[in-house]
Amino acid sequence: MDSDEGKNNANSDASVQVMLIENDHNLAALLCDELHSSGYQVHLFKEGGLAIAAIERLNPDIVVIDLMLESGITGWDIISKIKKTDLLLNKPIIISSAFEEKEKAAQWGIKEFLVKPYLPGRLSAVITRMLR
Repeated sequence: MDSDEGKNNANSDASVQVMLIENDHNLAALLCDELHSSGYQVHLFKEGGLAIAAIERLNPDIVVIDLMLESGITGWDIISKIKKTDLLLNKPIIISSAFEEKEKAAQWGIKEFLVKPYLPGRLSAVITRMLR
């Protein structure tokens, strides 16, 4: 887990905190590099259970969630936790998944859904647009 990465930046207070929940090691590394290059501070979680345990404490500015995680916990479980927690209720969420479940996402009020594979730079562009 790279959740402490980037904490030593002098301007870390000003940087946007992105919680990335992705269990594909290679994709997680690519996305972390992309987000760091765009000036975002990334908290990477490869297990949904750890993400659920840490999300309130971290209180990230935006959450990027893969729907298919380890057995027992899905991205939908994490979304449910976010939507049922007052502190997190209005957090912007981006789903990053190989499965197109846009209708279910819309039912949760999630409009940003990136279908894997997507072009490098796409995630940063969506985050920048959402935070404007």
